[in-house]
Amino acid sequence: MKSDFIKECGYMSLKELAKRANVSTATVSKAFSGSKDISEKTRRLVFDTAKDMGIFEKYHKERASKIVIAIICPEICSEFYTDIIDNINKSIEKHGAMAVVSISGFDGDRVNELFKYHAYIQKADGVIVLSGAKSIVNPDKFPVIAFGSSNDTNEDCITVDMRGAVLSAVKYLSENGHSKIAFIGETNTASTFEEFKAAMNTLGLEIDENLIYNGTERFEDAGVAGMTRMFNSGNIPTAVFAAYDYIAIGAIKCINARGLKVPDDISVIGMDDTYSAAQMNIPLTSIAKSPDGYDRAVEMLMRKINNKYISFKGGEPYKARLVKRKSVKNIKPKKDG
Repeated sequence: MKSDFIKECGYMSLKELAKRANVSTATVSKAFSGSKDISEKTRRLVFDTAKDMGIFEKYHKERASKIVIAIICPEICSEFYTDIIDNINKSIEKHGAMAVVSISGFDGDRVNELFKYHAYIQKADGVIVLSGAKSIVNPDKFPVIAFGSSNDTNEDCITVDMRGAVLSAVKYLSENGHSKIAFIGETNTASTFEEFKAAMNTLGLEIDENLIYNGTERFEDAGVAGMTRMFNSGNIPTAVFAAYDYIAIGAIKCINARGLKVPDDISVIGMDDTYSAAQMNIPLTSIAKSPDGYDRAVEMLMRKINNKYISFKGGEPYKARLVKRKSVKNIKPKKDG
């Protein structure tokens, strides 16, 4: 059964093409799909008629010699997502396939638009969605693998145990004597903030609303803005949990600009364990997500390409781990003797 999207793309034009070429609509479809059920003479008749009508390019999509997998990514201006794309691409190449990348800009409607384009127009063999899969409408069971929570989409997912990861980070701060812990995030990190609050509650730590910053700024600007507000209020934390590494880097810059040092005065933890985290003057403690998930995502998608009815629901989430470096200080009072 054809999807509404196929109809929107001009099914009536196919009927008109069939009429002008004096063949059936099925014959037109076979011509463009490369079917061997029709003769080369009939295929050429359909193609020539389509060219005369100015719609040949609309329907003639040459198949690539390799399996094509589309990656729908929120952005490529952050090291986090470019690293993910690089890892997924390496896995795709191991399978002898090739990748194409589209940018959604964290827009759910755009994710669905791109999905429909790759599935029905560009005719990729499968799609990997890094964010925003909840918006996908996929009645034809086109092969899709999403990153995220199964609560966010009906598609098969690769999930990471972020609750456990954030809990381990906050617990590490607590074990080092920190209870006055700030959170700095931005518009796209709401889920990380929820995990932070859950971790604080689990450990019986008080959440100081004056030490929470979820602004409209992004990357280092978010870290600077969050720390600036805290400094200006006079309510200074002993530790900062940043929603991702570049926010942490911005917070550290602001701390240094105030004449303070990390971790001597304020400890800082980030997330994503980007390359930059380990290269800082004071290497940043950060949460690293398992790269095994990228290989698994491609393996799952390849199996779905061969059988679109395969389901991977209920798989165990991949573990993330805390990479301990030098940006956290133990501030517990030393015992005498």
